[in-house]
Amino acid sequence: GPNIGHTWCEGLVNYYFITGDRRAYDVALEVGEYSLGAPAGTVQSYFDKYARHENPVHHFSRSPSNAYRNCLKCYEMTGEKRWKDEAMRWRSHFLDHSPHYLQMQPATFHVTTYLVRTLALDYHIFGDKRVGEELVRIARSFETGDFARQPAWTAFLDQVKAGSGRLHLLGL
Repeated sequence: GPNIGHTWCEGLVNYYFITGDRRAYDVALEVGEYSLGAPAGTVQSYFDKYARHENPVHHFSRSPSNAYRNCLKCYEMTGEKRWKDEAMRWRSHFLDHSPHYLQMQPATFHVTTYLVRTLALDYHIFGDKRVGEELVRIARSFETGDFARQPAWTAFLDQVKAGSGRLHLLGL
């Protein structure tokens, strides 16, 4: 079945904004519903599945970032409170666990390829001070070299070099 790690509605939402195409709007909302664990609550919400997982590594894969981003884009498109509420759950989760996710191997990949873009979108939409501070903190960790010195990051790069992860490192 579908994998939330490969499910984005951003292009559909942007296409809708540019063209007004109603089909793009409807399909983007369908993807967003999937991010919520819908249709009609038939699937456990992705927030409950990932953010409450007993293994914290699962908190910081691309899937949570994509669900967060899908909710932001659906909110941007519709202005509906339910999308904002779910996005705020994700935001709180990520901010409450900062800076711990930089210390986990899968999370370093997550931060460099998914989370920064999603936090930037959140900041663009809402202008939240904590989100802005988190983006600055992550940027400073790159600038000072702290991020590159994380054992999890060097282990991740070694894994990428040994396998087929080069495209994923680029966010593709």
